[in-house]
Amino acid sequence: MKRLKSKNIVILVSAFLIGMGLMYIGPFQEFRKENLALRLQLKMQEQERKRPKPWTRLLTANSPSAPQAQEESQQEEDTEQTQSPIEEQATTQLAAQLNQIMADAQAASLDKIERAIAIADELIAREPLVYSSYKAKLILMLIKEGKFSENIDDNEVNFLLNEMASFDLSVGDLSLAPQENQQLLLEEALRESKRDQKFQKLDERLDDAAMELAMIQIQLESIEPDSQRQTQLLEREQVLARQIDELQTTLQEAAAPDVIEQKIIEIPLQRELAKEEYAYVISDASALLETFPGSVAGYYYLIKALELSGRTEEAFYVLENAQLSQAKLGKLQSRLNQNKDPKAYWQDLTF
Repeated sequence: MKRLKSKNIVILVSAFLIGMGLMYIGPFQEFRKENLALRLQLKMQEQERKRPKPWTRLLTANSPSAPQAQEESQQEEDTEQTQSPIEEQATTQLAAQLNQIMADAQAASLDKIERAIAIADELIAREPLVYSSYKAKLILMLIKEGKFSENIDDNEVNFLLNEMASFDLSVGDLSLAPQENQQLLLEEALRESKRDQKFQKLDERLDDAAMELAMIQIQLESIEPDSQRQTQLLEREQVLARQIDELQTTLQEAAAPDVIEQKIIEIPLQRELAKEEYAYVISDASALLETFPGSVAGYYYLIKALELSGRTEEAFYVLENAQLSQAKLGKLQSRLNQNKDPKAYWQDLTF
């Protein structure tokens, strides 16, 4: 009898522990399923964002936060310097070391990658408004994960992505050389001018269609049922409703964020794809497309995840029914045709 009671107690305790486990697993799964790509995209839509300071600020001798230390040539790799404590070195020295490693980061050893990450951390602490330090650290961490199969802290990656998304890069990517940045700014200005004109024309067409639709709806209230005129108005109403929907979609596409920033939102999707977490990619890419139907990246990762998980017919259906302009459809098809190895995405990351 005692043995039976003991058995019942064990069963009750086990059931209780399982129940408690499920109670905690549920919220954990919800947290794990958070769509970081979508959150980053929304963050980049915010009006108020930090203005980045240029990377060259760290390479100049008069950086205000640099400790007093003897200046050294950027071309020279001094063994004593690279082995001395990072926090004791001048900002210019650390920036020069990081710059040298980032010139060929993918060929760097794991020890060099680790040191470069520590240098990036120190530079971020000293100059938190230099965007390129965050970018360097992110690239280094992803190389560490992809090339050396080392575990990296997801929270740290998410922090970096969130910080990068909070910067306003309308002035361009400030890790670029001045002449490259100047060309990028000219291209951005041209894009902005064309986009403003496009917005105005689309708005005018949308207003005209909405006004005509409102007039038709007023007429339908007083017209004789089942008449030829009613049939004509109903058909026109359907046409206008489709036009309005298409115009709204086009406006959303025109408001898409700049190409430079677009790369940030792809990192979470790239990491999930590389880890073969196809269900997460499909969920995240689908949610991204619900909010931003003109996202080429959203379609690309949705189709790739469907293909790689064996759902080729669904992938083909998504591609056939993609609600994209001809230009964006061409970009999507071009990316899909490249057929790159998802696990090697880190090889395309550039500083």
